[in-house]
Amino acid sequence: MTSKGKVTIETPAGTKELTGDTVICFTVDRVREFSNSKDETIDASVAYVGLEMPEELFSDLMGALICDAVENTSKNMVMASFRLYSISRILKEKSDELVRKLAEGEKEPDFTDLIDLLRGDFRRND
Repeated sequence: MTSKGKVTIETPAGTKELTGDTVICFTVDRVREFSNSKDETIDASVAYVGLEMPEELFSDLMGALICDAVENTSKNMVMASFRLYSISRILKEKSDELVRKLAEGEKEPDFTDLIDLLRGDFRRND
């Protein structure tokens, strides 16, 4: 028996097993409707199996996963660069939206937590 997370995915091409300290599995549905402009949203969900990602590493790990996925699914590096730029724009817009939703009094405690996290992160990189 392994102490690592393990998932088995059933696909039209057969089954695939993924094993690791942490396994992140995304599912996406209705992509065809979205690409044909029939729908404005894509149904997606995510599952985590195994060890939780440390808070201070979460952004780095997710960024690395996105970069890897984009590079491995792009025809060439120019397309990969464009896709990464497009993703960064979407993430920036979402970030701005989340901050706009907060009342001024809600921001300060979270900002203090973020500063503490960043201080720990910078010490780690020294």
